[in-house]
Amino acid sequence: MSAPASSPAPGGPWWADGEAPVPVRKRRWLSIVGAVVAFSMVGFLVFTAARNPGREVVTTATGATINAPSLADLSAGCTGIIDRPATDPKTVGWIPDGKTAIYDTLPPVAGAYSKTSYTGPAYLPPSLGETLTLPQAVGLMYRGYTIVWFKDTVLKQYRDQAAESLILFSDDRVVMAEWPKAESQDWGSRNPWVFTSWNTAQLCADFDYRVLREFVDYTQERSLAPGADVPLDRAGPKAEGPKLRPGGRAR
Repeated sequence: MSAPASSPAPGGPWWADGEAPVPVRKRRWLSIVGAVVAFSMVGFLVFTAARNPGREVVTTATGATINAPSLADLSAGCTGIIDRPATDPKTVGWIPDGKTAIYDTLPPVAGAYSKTSYTGPAYLPPSLGETLTLPQAVGLMYRGYTIVWFKDTVLKQYRDQAAESLILFSDDRVVMAEWPKAESQDWGSRNPWVFTSWNTAQLCADFDYRVLREFVDYTQERSLAPGADVPLDRAGPKAEGPKLRPGGRAR
């Protein structure tokens, strides 16, 4: 049974107990204004996405440059791709297993790496009880890999969805892993996803395979990894001057 209609207030207009009706002309005008605003917003997003990321960048105080975000970046709540300054060559190379370098950034995007390379699966779910250490991750990036890091706050269903999309990157050297719980710090952002490659990174609120594809294509085109031709069963050169600290914790 429908509710009885409310009676108008004495002496007031007939809509006094509810919302005032919008006149037809005003409704048409509001529709036109809304369409113009929506069109303008879409145009702004397309314009932003179409900007040349190689030319329009923001330089940070640390010397990093942040490229203009693409439309895919914006839809997933991602920053533009971040280019880090070149790393001191003396800090690049392998270090003894069990040692960890002091990296300039978290997650690290360059520096010293473990002598024994990571050769496990492309995705390390937390259920395995295994983790990708920071020196192992740097060793992979040294060889041209991309690391997809996620925080433990990411729900399992979203981790699984991201892992399923890795089949699209089977030829691109991509490894996905949870940020090591042994690390006392992370990248200090609310964004739970980070893509890293040699001297390159991108932070995201959500995982989107289109963003990852753009990131991988961008890093492959730039070819910054110094050991892209070094196989996993070879250590490469030893680091001449890494800053080491014992244990598995970096800062």
